[in-house]
Amino acid sequence: MSAKKIYRINIEVLLKIISLLGFSSFFYYVIRTNKVQYYVHPRVIPYMKFAIVSFIIISLFFSKELFKVRSKNNKVVNYVIFIVPLIISFVLPPKTMVSTSVSTNNGSKDNVSENNFIEDKVYLEESNIGSLETEQNDIIDDETASDNVTEYESVKEQEDSKLTVRDNTIIINDDSFMAWVDELFMNIGKYEGHKVEIVGSILKDGTFKQNEFIVARLLMVCCAADMQPVGFLCRYDKASELEVDSWAKIKGVIKYEEVNGEEMPIIELENIENVDKPENEFLYPY
Repeated sequence: MSAKKIYRINIEVLLKIISLLGFSSFFYYVIRTNKVQYYVHPRVIPYMKFAIVSFIIISLFFSKELFKVRSKNNKVVNYVIFIVPLIISFVLPPKTMVSTSVSTNNGSKDNVSENNFIEDKVYLEESNIGSLETEQNDIIDDETASDNVTEYESVKEQEDSKLTVRDNTIIINDDSFMAWVDELFMNIGKYEGHKVEIVGSILKDGTFKQNEFIVARLLMVCCAADMQPVGFLCRYDKASELEVDSWAKIKGVIKYEEVNGEEMPIIELENIENVDKPENEFLYPY
């Protein structure tokens, strides 16, 4: 009587394969459904696609060991740190950051209007100019410095091309949002009295007056962890009646006033209407 050979599955290898194929499936799902925008910057998507292919290939290699005896030195429990986040990723739907989650740290008038991105950008621009002067005098030759200046001017020209003014009205859309934030905060007083049209989310917290709110968009530099609101302070008699996190199309006039010791643009509302949330509600600096 011949004895049948019993094949036992190596649980450790099985968990490795489940983890790899699970993350591959999750990456594919969020990319296919466009929910990836809630997690990472679009420039990360090619790396996610590469990861999908890599994980599948690695899984195929592991499959050869699926019926090998498990080593006593390895612990199955170690794979819980991979399986649990994977399950949570599928069970919990992605959510947009709302005003309640950003107001604690940077939802005040000062931080949202004069956001860190603009301050960093100004610093970088000034640093670039300063570094060019240093390079010319010390280490880098004139040719390298000239290339840096040309690159800086090219970026500035691209931003300037996005600045649209029609009949004394500034039109701010997705493509020009960050360019206009930069322009309006950098050139204090230049656009005093200009009308403006802008679409954004309504943000408020305890630091605002009854007639104040922020019309903002969420800026994502790398991923959801670094998102921050970017926008403009608005004045409106019925601001207290506006629903927080709702989307609206704002029309008003730009005024420059001193807030917390610094001059900044403020939009005096003339008209406001509710709009649907855009398909992609995030902005990207590059």
